[in-house]
Amino acid sequence: MSAPTAALDKLTNVSYYIAMSTSHTAARRGRPPRDETRETRVAILDAALDLFARQGFAGTSVRQIARAVGITEAGIYAHFAGKRALYDALLAAGGPAVILGLLDAGADPEQLAEDLAGADPAVVLRGLARRAMAAWDEPRARRLLSVLIRDGALDAAGQEGGAGLVVAIAQVQRRLAPVFERWIDAGAIRAGVAPDHLVWELFGPLNAIRVLYLHARASDEERRAGHALAERHIDFYLAAVAHAPRERPD
Repeated sequence: MSAPTAALDKLTNVSYYIAMSTSHTAARRGRPPRDETRETRVAILDAALDLFARQGFAGTSVRQIARAVGITEAGIYAHFAGKRALYDALLAAGGPAVILGLLDAGADPEQLAEDLAGADPAVVLRGLARRAMAAWDEPRARRLLSVLIRDGALDAAGQEGGAGLVVAIAQVQRRLAPVFERWIDAGAIRAGVAPDHLVWELFGPLNAIRVLYLHARASDEERRAGHALAERHIDFYLAAVAHAPRERPD
């Protein structure tokens, strides 16, 4: 498989990142036991998320998380460097970092731009947007949103010096801007708007849809409405920025 094809496949395959995000964790260097299992990591993340949701990030200790899982504190540290690393892992799997993590799975921004320069923007952007919505609709991601809102992490500072959502979105803009520059140069995307703002115009409304329709208490009907609204937004966006409107895939 060529580099462009591989990059495009990762960007448009919804199931790829969900699988990757649930298996990747910030493990403490040099300490993971050989029999470390994905099930234990998932149990730790679920317990941490439940406690963060009930008590807040600051009000939760590693000891409480360990007790909830039924392991020792050392067992937590065998998988994660600390409470901050747990929070970051949850954010990576359920925040704007879903998109950032996907883009980081490839090479640097210029290499990503090179790989996708000849790809159809409509295919890439629709696939990437759908992938983000699917990941944000995972149960853990919807619970995480409640934590982010409760703890005031929808700002630039985040938790204890970590990157907040504003910073994460800005990082996505920096990652994708070179790709848009290539598409503009090739005439596939309309010129006249800064590439980083084109990224914002795609993902800013999707983040708003997420907050309104994919939160922890959202009903099935609300979630379906959110996905339908996201599809209409993507259609509108592509019609506005692409020189030749493409037929919407099933």
